[in-house]
Amino acid sequence: MGNEDRNPVATVAGAIIGGAIGHSLGERGATVVRPVTVCQSVRAMRSVEQVRGYRVTYRYHGQIYATRTSERPGRFLRVH
Repeated sequence: MGNEDRNPVATVAGAIIGGAIGHSLGERGATVVRPVTVCQSVRAMRSVEQVRGYRVTYRYHGQIYATRTSERPGRFLRVH
């Protein structure tokens, strides 16, 4: 709907009626109710379990040793 389709008489009448209603409400001390959006910051924390290494015990020449590895050791462990 373009500007040429609007009725100027209806526009003026609507403005006058709206102004009269607003003035009437203002004189009575009417309360205007409007929805208000309130934003709040929210801090969220979560815990995550994470594998940081593997504690490995192994037997070498009859002795038991323990070490940590960053990678999954598998079934065999290379010994230096």
